[in-house]
Amino acid sequence: MSRITQCKISDLADRLPQPLDCLFVSASFEERGYGIGEQLWENVRSKRFVCFNENHLSYLHSSVNRFREMIPNAEFVSLDSDNPLRSFNNLRLAIKSLTNDGACHVGIDITCFTREATPILLFLMKHELPKGSLITAFYQKAGHYGRTRRGGWLTEGVREVRTILGYSGSVSLSADTHL
Repeated sequence: MSRITQCKISDLADRLPQPLDCLFVSASFEERGYGIGEQLWENVRSKRFVCFNENHLSYLHSSVNRFREMIPNAEFVSLDSDNPLRSFNNLRLAIKSLTNDGACHVGIDITCFTREATPILLFLMKHELPKGSLITAFYQKAGHYGRTRRGGWLTEGVREVRTILGYSGSVSLSADTHL
Protein backbone atom coordinates (compact mmCIF):
# COMPACT_ATOMS: atom_id res chain seq x y z
CA MET A 1 0.00 0.00 0.00
CA SER A 2 1.28 3.44 -0.89
CA ARG A 3 1.23 6.45 1.33
CA ILE A 4 -1.52 9.03 1.49
CA THR A 5 -0.53 12.47 0.31
CA GLN A 6 -2.28 15.79 0.02
CA CYS A 7 -1.75 18.29 -2.77
CA LYS A 8 -3.44 21.07 -4.66
CA ILE A 9 -5.70 19.76 -7.38
CA SER A 10 -3.72 21.74 -9.97
CA ASP A 11 -0.57 19.74 -9.01
CA LEU A 12 -2.26 16.35 -9.19
CA ALA A 13 -1.01 15.17 -12.59
CA ASP A 14 2.59 15.96 -11.64
CA ARG A 15 2.34 13.94 -8.40
CA LEU A 16 1.40 10.62 -10.00
CA PRO A 17 4.00 7.82 -9.69
CA GLN A 18 3.42 6.97 -13.37
CA PRO A 19 0.88 7.97 -16.05
CA LEU A 20 -2.65 6.62 -15.70
CA ASP A 21 -3.80 3.95 -18.11
CA CYS A 22 -7.41 4.33 -17.05
CA LEU A 23 -9.57 6.61 -14.90
CA PHE A 24 -12.90 6.00 -13.14
CA VAL A 25 -15.05 8.95 -12.03
CA SER A 26 -18.65 9.18 -10.85
CA ALA A 27 -21.30 11.67 -11.93
CA SER A 28 -22.82 13.61 -9.05
CA PHE A 29 -24.92 16.62 -8.12
CA GLU A 30 -21.83 18.13 -6.47
CA GLU A 31 -19.53 20.56 -8.26
CA ARG A 32 -16.43 18.99 -6.68
CA GLY A 33 -17.21 15.81 -8.62
CA TYR A 34 -15.66 17.33 -11.75
CA GLY A 35 -12.32 18.63 -10.43
CA ILE A 36 -10.18 15.51 -10.55
CA GLY A 37 -11.59 14.40 -13.90
CA GLU A 38 -10.88 17.85 -15.35
CA GLN A 39 -7.30 17.72 -14.12
CA LEU A 40 -6.48 14.18 -15.23
CA TRP A 41 -8.52 13.06 -18.23
CA GLU A 42 -6.05 14.37 -20.81
CA ASN A 43 -3.22 12.40 -19.17
CA VAL A 44 -5.04 9.06 -19.33
CA ARG A 45 -3.44 6.74 -21.90
CA SER A 46 -6.32 4.38 -22.55
CA LYS A 47 -9.83 4.32 -21.08
CA ARG A 48 -11.94 6.82 -19.17
CA PHE A 49 -15.03 5.58 -17.35
CA VAL A 50 -17.85 7.77 -16.04
CA CYS A 51 -20.12 5.90 -13.64
CA PHE A 52 -23.60 7.10 -12.76
CA ASN A 53 -26.57 5.79 -10.81
CA GLU A 54 -29.14 5.01 -13.47
CA ASN A 55 -31.99 5.08 -10.97
CA HIS A 56 -31.06 8.68 -10.03
CA LEU A 57 -30.72 9.92 -13.59
CA SER A 58 -33.48 12.49 -13.07
CA TYR A 59 -31.09 14.68 -11.04
CA LEU A 60 -27.81 13.36 -12.51
CA HIS A 61 -28.76 14.00 -16.15
CA SER A 62 -26.98 17.36 -16.38
CA SER A 63 -23.88 15.93 -14.67
CA VAL A 64 -23.72 12.99 -17.09
CA ASN A 65 -24.05 15.40 -20.03
CA ARG A 66 -21.33 17.64 -18.59
CA PHE A 67 -18.98 14.64 -18.36
CA ARG A 68 -19.87 13.73 -21.98
CA GLU A 69 -18.70 17.18 -23.06
CA MET A 70 -15.70 17.30 -20.72
CA ILE A 71 -14.25 13.84 -21.41
CA PRO A 72 -14.43 12.86 -25.08
CA ASN A 73 -14.61 9.13 -25.74
CA ALA A 74 -15.53 8.32 -22.14
CA GLU A 75 -17.28 5.02 -21.56
CA PHE A 76 -20.38 5.34 -19.38
CA VAL A 77 -21.05 2.67 -16.77
CA SER A 78 -24.56 2.57 -15.33
CA LEU A 79 -24.91 1.64 -11.68
CA ASP A 80 -28.09 1.01 -9.72
CA SER A 81 -28.18 1.80 -6.03
CA ASP A 82 -31.32 -0.35 -5.71
CA ASN A 83 -29.74 -3.34 -7.43
CA PRO A 84 -26.13 -3.98 -6.32
CA LEU A 85 -25.83 -7.05 -8.58
CA ARG A 86 -26.38 -4.84 -11.63
CA SER A 87 -23.75 -2.38 -10.37
CA PHE A 88 -21.33 -5.24 -9.66
CA ASN A 89 -21.79 -6.77 -13.11
CA ASN A 90 -21.45 -3.47 -14.98
CA LEU A 91 -18.31 -2.49 -13.05
CA ARG A 92 -16.90 -5.97 -13.63
CA LEU A 93 -17.41 -5.64 -17.39
CA ALA A 94 -15.60 -2.29 -17.37
CA ILE A 95 -12.66 -3.69 -15.39
CA LYS A 96 -12.51 -6.83 -17.54
CA SER A 97 -11.97 -4.57 -20.57
CA LEU A 98 -8.67 -3.47 -18.98
CA THR A 99 -7.14 -6.91 -18.54
CA ASN A 100 -6.00 -7.54 -22.12
CA ASP A 101 -2.80 -5.47 -22.01
CA GLY A 102 -1.31 -6.73 -18.73
CA ALA A 103 -0.55 -4.70 -15.62
CA CYS A 104 -1.92 -1.17 -15.67
CA HIS A 105 -2.21 1.99 -13.55
CA VAL A 106 -5.84 2.69 -12.68
CA GLY A 107 -7.04 5.94 -11.13
CA ILE A 108 -10.30 6.16 -9.20
CA ASP A 109 -11.84 9.45 -8.17
CA ILE A 110 -13.74 8.22 -5.11
CA THR A 111 -15.09 11.70 -4.35
CA CYS A 112 -18.64 10.99 -5.56
CA PHE A 113 -18.94 7.20 -5.62
CA THR A 114 -21.48 5.87 -3.13
CA ARG A 115 -20.41 4.06 0.03
CA GLU A 116 -21.57 0.86 -1.65
CA ALA A 117 -20.06 1.33 -5.11
CA THR A 118 -16.58 2.25 -3.79
CA PRO A 119 -15.84 -1.06 -2.03
CA ILE A 120 -17.42 -3.04 -4.87
CA LEU A 121 -15.13 -1.27 -7.34
CA LEU A 122 -12.05 -1.83 -5.16
CA PHE A 123 -12.94 -5.49 -4.60
CA LEU A 124 -13.30 -6.08 -8.33
CA MET A 125 -10.02 -4.34 -9.09
CA LYS A 126 -8.21 -6.41 -6.49
CA HIS A 127 -9.54 -9.64 -7.98
CA GLU A 128 -9.80 -8.84 -11.70
CA LEU A 129 -6.87 -6.60 -12.63
CA PRO A 130 -3.67 -8.29 -13.81
CA LYS A 131 -0.97 -8.89 -11.20
CA GLY A 132 1.32 -5.89 -10.82
CA SER A 133 -1.40 -3.34 -11.55
CA LEU A 134 -1.32 -0.11 -9.57
CA ILE A 135 -4.47 1.54 -8.19
CA THR A 136 -4.42 5.21 -7.19
CA ALA A 137 -7.47 6.66 -5.43
CA PHE A 138 -8.21 10.39 -5.47
CA TYR A 139 -10.54 12.35 -3.22
CA GLN A 140 -11.48 16.01 -3.31
CA LYS A 141 -12.78 17.06 0.08
CA ALA A 142 -15.91 19.13 0.50
CA GLY A 143 -15.61 22.79 1.41
CA HIS A 144 -18.34 22.25 4.00
CA TYR A 145 -20.91 19.65 4.91
CA GLY A 146 -24.62 19.89 5.28
CA ARG A 147 -27.57 21.07 3.29
CA THR A 148 -29.75 21.94 6.26
CA ARG A 149 -29.73 24.94 8.58
CA ARG A 150 -28.24 22.83 11.34
CA GLY A 151 -25.47 21.44 9.11
CA GLY A 152 -24.70 17.74 8.99
CA TRP A 153 -23.36 15.32 6.41
CA LEU A 154 -23.91 15.58 2.69
CA THR A 155 -25.95 12.39 2.93
CA GLU A 156 -28.20 12.38 5.94
CA GLY A 157 -29.90 9.29 7.27
CA VAL A 158 -29.74 5.65 6.26
CA ARG A 159 -32.12 4.37 3.64
CA GLU A 160 -31.31 0.68 4.08
CA VAL A 161 -28.70 -1.51 5.74
CA ARG A 162 -27.44 -4.40 3.64
CA THR A 163 -24.28 -6.39 3.04
CA ILE A 164 -21.97 -5.03 0.35
CA LEU A 165 -21.25 -7.62 -2.32
CA GLY A 166 -17.89 -9.30 -1.74
CA TYR A 167 -17.66 -8.17 1.89
CA SER A 168 -18.62 -10.11 4.98
CA GLY A 169 -21.92 -9.11 6.51
CA SER A 170 -21.04 -10.37 9.97
CA VAL A 171 -17.71 -9.40 11.44
CA SER A 172 -15.99 -12.03 13.55
CA LEU A 173 -12.44 -11.71 14.85
CA SER A 174 -11.68 -15.23 13.63
CA ALA A 175 -13.13 -14.73 10.12
CA ASP A 176 -11.35 -13.17 7.15
CA THR A 177 -12.84 -9.90 5.96
CA HIS A 178 -11.89 -7.41 3.26
CA LEU A 179 -12.19 -4.43 5.59
